[in-house]
Order: sequence, then structure tokens, then C-alpha cells
Amino acid sequence: MVAEVLTTTQAAEFLQLSVQSVKARARAGTLPAARIGREWRFSRRQLLDWIEAGGDRYEDLVEQGLALATEEAMPDPDNQQGVPWEQAKRGLGL
Repeated sequence: MVAEVLTTTQAAEFLQLSVQSVKARARAGTLPAARIGREWRFSRRQLLDWIEAGGDRYEDLVEQGLALATEEAMPDPDNQQGVPWEQAKRGLGL
């Protein structure tokens, strides 16, 4: 039986990364994880989705999208209107 919820060590083995790297990425929010008490837990499905989305490149795209949304929400110097934050988030599918 394959576990759906992984410990940090299991996630590191699954991703073929060091335990330290997995913990650092979880703390930074660049790897999908949940903190339960003092321990991190990882969903095998979310890790596969993260890999299929391009891993770290996916996080870069999210950051670029958020930067664009924030930029779009800034008032236009000509007409002083911007895109409301909720509308920008919907445009990004958030």
C-alpha cells in the first residue's frame, strides 16, 4: 500500500532531494506541505501535481502572475482607475 500522506523523509526520498532541501522549500512555501505541530506532512498527489506543473518553475510563474495582478491593480496614471484585487485574483484563477 502506498501512503498518500508522506513524512519529510518520505517526501525527500520521493522527490530525490535531501531532507534539508525539502524542509527549506516547505518553510519557504515553494513546496506544497502542511505543518502539523512541529512536523511537516506532504500529499503525494500534490507533490506529483507540483512536479507536473514544472516544480520550481511553477512557483516562478505564480510569483510573476501575482506581480502582474498587483501591477494591474495599481491606478492608471491617466485615469486613476485600477483593477480591483478580487478581480485580479479571479483572473489568475485564485
